[in-house]
This record gives sequence, C-alpha cells and structure tokens, in this order.
Amino acid sequence: MNDKRLIDFQNQWARLVDKVYTDGYETLSEPERVWFNIQSLCSQVDNGGFISYYYNSGADHVYDALDSLEVLGASGLIQLVKCMNDLFPDGDPPKTMAERNQIIESWDDDDQLESILEEIDDMYSDHYAEEMERTLVEYILKNNLGT
Repeated sequence: MNDKRLIDFQNQWARLVDKVYTDGYETLSEPERVWFNIQSLCSQVDNGGFISYYYNSGADHVYDALDSLEVLGASGLIQLVKCMNDLFPDGDPPKTMAERNQIIESWDDDDQLESILEEIDDMYSDHYAEEMERTLVEYILKNNLGT
C-alpha cells in the first residue's frame, strides 16, 4: 500500500500549474489534465465547499473534470458535480468564471439553496474527500507524474 499524499507532490503540482498558465491548458497530456482537473476540484471544494469551485477558475473545465472523474471511476463524485451543474440554467454552468459568478450572485439567499449546497458539501466530505486523494495519488504514481 502507498502512504504518499498529495502534499508529497507539491513541487510537481506547482510545475503543472505553471505549465497551464504558461503554455495553456490545451498543452496538457490526458494524465496531466486528469491531475489538474481533479486536484483543482478537490482543493477548491476542501477550501470553500463546492460553490468555491464554481466561483473560481477550476470550473472553467467542469466538463473535462467530469471526464477526469470518469477516468478515475469516481461515479459518486460525478453525481455531486452534476447536482451542482443543475443549479445553473439548463444545467449548464458557463465556461467563464465571470459568467458563472454573475449567475451565482443572482441566486436568492434562501434556505432551500443553502440546504442543497450543505448537503452536497457534506456528501463530499463524508464519502469522497479521502478516497479521492488516495485515488488521485495512485493515478499520479501510475502515470509517472510525480517525478
């Protein structure tokens, strides 16, 4: 069994993020995209709930993130992302952060919405957070991204 954690790949992660911002997201290999999409998703959710992911640039690639979750076999987490997507008109979050934020800011502050967001966040933290870290670390190692 592997005892590594994502923090053990911080230098490689920094290089990957730098590559995205220097060369462009489209230059990433498929394994790099999986890592970028899933770590972006999980980090933002861990730091502010699912809404944080959509408020920030990670969700610019939400559909690629769904594909990446599929690669990792994370069907439960796919459902949570789809639940969040369904909060947007036609279940389709805009590709740009500015457009997503405009929609999010238009949402009424009501108890029902807060309850939905809290339920999605709780499902993630209770059932998927640790599992996703383990799965992503295994994927990083299997695809030689951690060197």
